[in-house]
Amino acid sequence: MRLSVPMLALAIAANAPAQKREYLDLQRDVALMQDQVRTLQKLNEEKFAALTALVQQAIEQVGKTAGAVETLDRAVQAKLAQQEKSLVAPIAALGGKMSDMATEFASVREAVSETNGQMRRLQTQLNDLKNAVTVLQAPAPPPAVAAPAQDPNKPPPGMTADSLFASARNYMLGGQNDPAIQQFQDYLRYYPNTDLAPNAQFYIGDLQLKKENIEEAIKAFDAVIELPENAKTPDAIYMKGVALTQNEQKNAAAMQFRELIKRYPNHELARKAQQQLRTAPPAARGRKR
Repeated sequence: MRLSVPMLALAIAANAPAQKREYLDLQRDVALMQDQVRTLQKLNEEKFAALTALVQQAIEQVGKTAGAVETLDRAVQAKLAQQEKSLVAPIAALGGKMSDMATEFASVREAVSETNGQMRRLQTQLNDLKNAVTVLQAPAPPPAVAAPAQDPNKPPPGMTADSLFASARNYMLGGQNDPAIQQFQDYLRYYPNTDLAPNAQFYIGDLQLKKENIEEAIKAFDAVIELPENAKTPDAIYMKGVALTQNEQKNAAAMQFRELIKRYPNHELARKAQQQLRTAPPAARGRKR
């Protein structure tokens, strides 16, 4: 159905107030929305500013913390360096004291070993003196009378092994080397199988060395070494080394000292043998391996 122009105008006129109201409502809604947007924008700006301030504060706090940590690190390093300096000297001093104590203990050990050796030698000398006193207290032998020829390998009547050994020791202790050597040789001739035979042989070598008869001394020491092992074996090995040293046979002497250390590492003469090797020329020390 078609409307005429007048009717259309009337319809538009009738609808105009309604459209105006809708337009006004729309304007009001838009204005309200704009206000809300501005309010929201303002709030966002305020929150962003607050957040920016918080971030800046956090950055500043981190910087302060980093500075404090660096300061603390420097203080700790300085303290450690100070403690290190304060501890180095006492520790070094303690190490030196421990080294000194070890040296002193070694010296004490050597002194004790030397004392033990001296005690053993004194015991031997006391036994020799006892034998000598026994000989001196014995009654004088009767006057010699003519007797049949005696076997040179048998002792004269009335002579004993103890009395002959004691007499030879007395000559030796009195510095009478030749009579001492002669009586020790007689002892070996008459009593070659006694326990003191190696001692007599050793004393012959020692006396020959004192007389600077080096070759004879070496022979005597060799005779002790060739016997079954006995109390004088280490002494004979050592003194043979000493005799070879005096005879300028350095390498042969070094062999004797090393043999003594190898066979008797705990003997008191092993330490003296080591000292001999330390003072030996390089050529003699070089053959140790």
